[in-house]
Amino acid sequence: RSEGPIVRNITTRQRRAYVGQPTLIDAVADDSERGNSTIKECLILADSETDWRQMDVLDGTFDTSIEDVYYNFTQGFEMGPHSVQLQCTDSLNNVGPVATYDFIIGKSILFVIASGNESDWSNWVDFNKALASHPWDFDVANFEQIDDGTYDMYYYDTVIFLDWDRDSAFLGKVLDYKNQGGFAGLFGDSAHLAVRDLNVTWHPDNPHPEVNMNITNNTHYVTQGKSLGMLPISDTKIKIYEMWDNNDETIILAKSGWFSPDTHRIMLAEENRTIFWGPQDPWKLNDNGIDISVRVIDYMINSSEVS
Repeated sequence: RSEGPIVRNITTRQRRAYVGQPTLIDAVADDSERGNSTIKECLILADSETDWRQMDVLDGTFDTSIEDVYYNFTQGFEMGPHSVQLQCTDSLNNVGPVATYDFIIGKSILFVIASGNESDWSNWVDFNKALASHPWDFDVANFEQIDDGTYDMYYYDTVIFLDWDRDSAFLGKVLDYKNQGGFAGLFGDSAHLAVRDLNVTWHPDNPHPEVNMNITNNTHYVTQGKSLGMLPISDTKIKIYEMWDNNDETIILAKSGWFSPDTHRIMLAEENRTIFWGPQDPWKLNDNGIDISVRVIDYMINSSEVS
């Protein structure tokens, strides 16, 4: 008995679809085990729409019982959760079941700051995001807005903390976001305030001014093309934090082998889906510091698996 085609393998073509950008929905229409008739058409319906849209076939012609189909929502979607319904018909006019696919429209970065504070790094991003390979759309939220759900971390590829809140509910949300594939950034003050709560290392809380970063492996994306050895990253002294373990021996957080500490200082480190990047004042960075900072943020966006 012939039945209508099923719809499977529905995805957004981009790993993360962004606000206001074209959103491509891909799927496979399959009649091979339901009569093996040629696919005739596929339709898609978004959110609360009532008018079905005609989907396109990837190879240009509906002429087999299995077809890759897609639809481009050229105007994109608003921020937040969305849903589409897909349904296909075969050449014998058998209509298949409706398949539903849920997805999230998000942004690249959420900066989290103390209540009432302005974000230096978000201002910096406005001037430097053109250097990145991502659009770097971002929002800025304070701790209260995270706690009350005004901003949902899951809608962002990476969350960059510029300050830190020791509240257990807030910490739980951060840990869950990382467990779900998100990538966290600890910049500025949060780079030393959060380490104990995230079970990375103990530290004596003593910021140390430094203008250089020791590059020991320049094959990594962040340092590719940079010379090995000490690299000036600031024309003016900036805060970089020393991180120690309980035995006063340096903890090397960079499991990927980017950097080793120079005189017991760690300038940039990665541990457990968390990036530590120490500059407190981004406007003091020289060209090297700007370039590395752009790559650090781009790396977090690329590495995120939250969806």
